[in-house]
Amino acid sequence: MAVATQSLKRWLGFIKGNALEVFKGILRVNLCIAATIILGLIILVAVSAVVWTAGDKISGLIKIGAFILFVVFLALSQAFLAPLYRTIHAIYERKERVNILKVAKERARPIIIYQIIVTLLYVLAVILIIGPSVILILINFNVTNTAGPFIIAVVVFGILLQFAFYELGVSNKGPIESIKASISLVIHNIRNSLALTVARGAVSSAVGIAFTVLFYIVMKFILQNTTIEVTDISSLEPFFVFLGMIIFGVYVLFYVTLIETVELPMTYVFWRALSDNKTFDLCKRV
Repeated sequence: MAVATQSLKRWLGFIKGNALEVFKGILRVNLCIAATIILGLIILVAVSAVVWTAGDKISGLIKIGAFILFVVFLALSQAFLAPLYRTIHAIYERKERVNILKVAKERARPIIIYQIIVTLLYVLAVILIIGPSVILILINFNVTNTAGPFIIAVVVFGILLQFAFYELGVSNKGPIESIKASISLVIHNIRNSLALTVARGAVSSAVGIAFTVLFYIVMKFILQNTTIEVTDISSLEPFFVFLGMIIFGVYVLFYVTLIETVELPMTYVFWRALSDNKTFDLCKRV
């Protein structure tokens, strides 16, 4: 467990000196991810609104096309995960600021393929775990808990693949190679990997709760000290709905960014420490 202790100390020192820079770097990438997803949503909603009243087959095809286009935008947003992890590496190594669009373009294909593979693995897990339970229910067997095994499978996948994005985004490995490297690294360093999972979960939970409470206090103060005089409140309902969506979006953006500010460097430091172990050669220097 010496590696875990040293890695946590190194992470703490890194965060103390670079927290703001890491936060801003991650925020830049997350804004690109959010913009891509929002653009896809706007197209989907706009097209659906235009053809909503039409009932012919062509309008149905247009809606399907708009949904497919949204899925494409959603997939493209995943390409920005490469510069996200590369940003942590650049700050740690004191390198130049990452060119987000360039890195996203270079690593889009392996990142998207990786996400497809992992999604298929989760689907397979659902089929293998929940499928037999459904069959038992159909033949009148009493099966009460199907969620438990699935949650366990999700946790196991999460632990085994926790270093995969660093292999993809920093070491420039392919999707299959990254999955193999992450699993190998975890299996050969199981105690340190579990220590990372526990430490990361504890710190992220504490930071997330603190931010949520602070956000609630700030919003409550603003609402209590804001007065709007209107004769017909119903006329402002669309405005309040839109404002609520904006506030929720800002909360999610900063919540995720803040969590990643503590999570990603911690995992990165562990990944470097375990990869630098002479027993393994899993990290290509960039």
